Amino acid sequence: MPAQTDDKVWFDSKRRFAGICADVASLKSQQQNILLLAHFPTTQSLVQQSLRAAAIEFETFSLADSSLLCSMGSRGRVLVGLVRALQPTTAQLGFTQQDTKLQIIVAEHHPINGKDRSLVTTAERLPCKPTVCFHASLDDPLMKHFGSDQLVTLFKSLGADEAEPISHPFVTSAIQNAQEKIESQVQRDVACESMDDWFKFNLKKR
Repeated sequence: MPAQTDDKVWFDSKRRFAGICADVASLKSQQQNILLLAHFPTTQSLVQQSLRAAAIEFETFSLADSSLLCSMGSRGRVLVGLVRALQPTTAQLGFTQQDTKLQIIVAEHHPINGKDRSLVTTAERLPCKPTVCFHASLDDPLMKHFGSDQLVTLFKSLGADEAEPISHPFVTSAIQNAQEKIESQVQRDVACESMDDWFKFNLKKR
């Protein structure tokens, strides 16, 4: 069973994407393969821009690549795509444990917790048993929806290092609870290009 590590919550989006690139570079140096996913196309584009700026080579991940994830060998490959492209095939599910080391990095949470749970469940079914880590930042729409501005103030008043992420089981649980509250308010899930648009079209203002 793969380990879903605690979320990494960054001070802002700039530091989040820089932190993701640093994690990718470190994993590549260890010859681990990385699947870097986003729920929304806008975030995927920002991830790709950040990787290019950091001179990190990557490939585009599509639905057709899902069956190859656990048979690539450990070569430090970086694949970037959307969460919806991660769909293991029936043949792949019959494989035994593979030697390939795969790290799944998710550049954002979806406002609906069920979307994240589905991703983790899919990862659990992969034979190479990847590790899954979600990243967020205090300025993203999900966090701001639940008053992250107060956390920013606290963050600064404590003199915390803004270049380092917050990572703790309590934080991970709090984000999941926030997602579940949103999920209970949403009657339909309209696909959107960005998380900002998702909140605009799917969640009624109270």
